[in-house]
Amino acid sequence: MLFRSYLAEAFRLLAENVPHAAARYSFVGLALANLFGWSEAGWTAAHNYMWIVHVIISFGFIAYIPYGKFFHFMAAPVVMGLNAADERR
Repeated sequence: MLFRSYLAEAFRLLAENVPHAAARYSFVGLALANLFGWSEAGWTAAHNYMWIVHVIISFGFIAYIPYGKFFHFMAAPVVMGLNAADERR
C-alpha cells in the first residue's frame, strides 16, 4: 500500500511538472519520478489511474479490517485501556 502512495506521488509530480526545488521534500516520489523521466507523455492519465487504484485498495483494506486478522490493531488498545480501568477500581 505504501509503494502505491509513492507511485501516485511520482505520477503527480510528473503530471503537474513540479520543479525539482519544490519537490525536494517528496524525496521518494521525486526519486521515482526521476526514474520514469520528466516528459509530458500522458502522466496525467497515469496519475489519475494510480490515484483511483490506490483509493479503492485502501478503502477495501479499511473495510476488511473488522472482519480479518487485522482487527487486533483496533481492538488491542481498547482492551488494554479497559483492563487498565478495571485494575484501578
